[in-house]
Amino acid sequence: MRNYDVAAYIWPSYHYEPRCGHFWPEKDGEWYTVRRGSPRFPGHDMPRIPLLGCQDEADPAVMRQHVELAMAHGINVFIVDWYWYENAPCFERQLNEGLIPALDGTDCKFYLMWANHDVDTLWNMHEDTDWSKPRATLWTGQVTRDVLEPMFERIVGKYMGHPNYYRLDDNPVFSFFDTGNLVAGLGGIDPAKAAFAWMRECCKARGFPGIDLQAIARLKSGGNEAGANLAEHVINKAARTLGFDSATSYQFCMDGGG
Repeated sequence: MRNYDVAAYIWPSYHYEPRCGHFWPEKDGEWYTVRRGSPRFPGHDMPRIPLLGCQDEADPAVMRQHVELAMAHGINVFIVDWYWYENAPCFERQLNEGLIPALDGTDCKFYLMWANHDVDTLWNMHEDTDWSKPRATLWTGQVTRDVLEPMFERIVGKYMGHPNYYRLDDNPVFSFFDTGNLVAGLGGIDPAKAAFAWMRECCKARGFPGIDLQAIARLKSGGNEAGANLAEHVINKAARTLGFDSATSYQFCMDGGG
């Protein structure tokens, strides 16, 4: 009997997102950049094209194929990078039109990781950037309380009640990518703690026992024990103070000590 879940992240940029059309003008998302990958050294195998081709991940048939492949290889949860900039969603078509319909009738689950980081010119391959200098911020991931509340109410109503939404101890899971940005936008630790309390009550009012608020830990040692390492980093100490219920990591290239 299975006694653990295996989750994979989805970076949902491989479909047409009108808000990012100036980055990827061929209307198939970041495939535009992938196809233009060029070798940087002898033997560098670029561009790297997936075996399935440059698929539209807002297509439910495509995502059904991805769900079935994942489940056949032991993955039963998708953590979807979810974005909210200038008081509006970004990249949601992959989730709404592709993934959620593709999960119908399966045991595969999903939950959201709010990717509340700032966006700089890294997404824009047309930008002539001097990489030795700070890159300009295009969109900020910080939100104030008056933006957070309707945004979160929308998430609870639109996603958390879905039968395939992932829960821990019957609590829907909601993950935060950038604790520092969250706290800065809300005005400090105490206002952020108050916002967390409100989020818990919001979920209870919708019939859930509560919510599992999940931190993305920064494992400065580069280890793989998110919970054990949570106390080792300044940002993670703030996360503990806020009262997160669980912790995980996003990618090891973020977590090295250098």
